[in-house]
Amino acid sequence: MALGTGAFVEFLDENAQPTIDYIRGDLIFPLRWEGDHITECAFGSRRVLGQGRDKTEGYYVQTHTRENGGYVIRNAFLDATGAELPTPDGLATVTQSSPVPLFQIIRPNRVNAADPDSPMGMSVFGMAIDQLKAADLVFDSYVNEFVLGKKRVMVPQSLASIEMQKDGAMQPIFDPSDVLIYVYQQTQDGADDIKPLDMSLRAAEHEAGLQRMLDLLSKKCGLGTGRYRFDGSVARTATEVISEQSDLYQSLKRNEKPLERAIRGMVNALSWLTGGPCDVKTSISFDDSIIEDASAMVERNLLLVKNGLKSKKSAIMEILRCSGEDAEQMLREIATEQNAVMIPAEDTPAGTALFAPPAQAQADPVYLGD
Repeated sequence: MALGTGAFVEFLDENAQPTIDYIRGDLIFPLRWEGDHITECAFGSRRVLGQGRDKTEGYYVQTHTRENGGYVIRNAFLDATGAELPTPDGLATVTQSSPVPLFQIIRPNRVNAADPDSPMGMSVFGMAIDQLKAADLVFDSYVNEFVLGKKRVMVPQSLASIEMQKDGAMQPIFDPSDVLIYVYQQTQDGADDIKPLDMSLRAAEHEAGLQRMLDLLSKKCGLGTGRYRFDGSVARTATEVISEQSDLYQSLKRNEKPLERAIRGMVNALSWLTGGPCDVKTSISFDDSIIEDASAMVERNLLLVKNGLKSKKSAIMEILRCSGEDAEQMLREIATEQNAVMIPAEDTPAGTALFAPPAQAQADPVYLGD
């Protein structure tokens, strides 16, 4: 979210175990793309090559290109001048072709306003530079208010002790680094008095201004207003977050979409690397309990089912975040338990279940909802 682009890269380590590497946006170099979908890409990183006196800094470059309907990975090591170096032992220069890409690009789900034709994403701070500077300006002023607002005492020179310097000059005795006492030259008609300077701090005004700058920055980054507050005594429920900060909830749901596509691609890549199929049916459920009130969601589903406005199957799928097949299995088990008859404990042989469904219950259809 900060750099605008990231990538997952899957490979088998030296022990033939699947590994997932994360690549930062500044190390990603698209080679070919269709719209905003990167089909071929190179990833680079700085490495230390050699040992001892022969140790030099170089670059490790990995390219993923399409060839003959598959994806081929090439590994190369380059020195500072760009000359290619021998690859380390155990690292293949060219890998076998894979039917699925072994990398996935993730980016914030927003338009790249700086370069609309670029396949790279844009940082969430890309359009909030002015808000960042404004928040920093108010913060500096807030700190400076306390620096300048220190209590000081103005002492007339006539009341200050005087000592003779080596050069014959007369100088009042006080600590030059003292931030409390300052000596001033009094006028002839002025009174010999000590003047305390107690400046009032504009803390409340600065805190209000800093809160406004944070609200503007937070809204510009997609988190809505009120996400960051100085007043920590007010606890907000997830329902209030959804209703009052719809920008945050919508931003969360919007950014889950590219992440979901990347996770599906990651599962397919890991399945192929471990000898499985390259097209795996994947069900992804994001944990939105922080932003979504789970209790309110359960109560809403129960109310809809009770009034006949929603099927039990769809309610179970939403509450438990499971597939339709799992929800149907749960409904079968519930129906079996509800139709079971109780067997007295004294009549139960050892090792026999206490619940046994009647014979006719096996033939009754089970209503699974819509």
